[in-house]
Amino acid sequence: MIKIITFFSLFTIASLSGYSQPPDSSSITPTEKVYGLSKFWSEVNYNFAFYDKLNKAQ
Repeated sequence: MIKIITFFSLFTIASLSGYSQPPDSSSITPTEKVYGLSKFWSEVNYNFAFYDKLNKAQ
């Protein structure tokens, strides 16, 4: 029960703190897009267990 109360409390605080939407894609430069994609790919590569053992599409 405490976990649920804590979750909703944090959710409420985050929503009231002015959490903004990410900028639209037209305001992101191509360099920022490539950086975001490479950061995402490196995180997937690092955090996904046995990524190198997956069957690749042929």
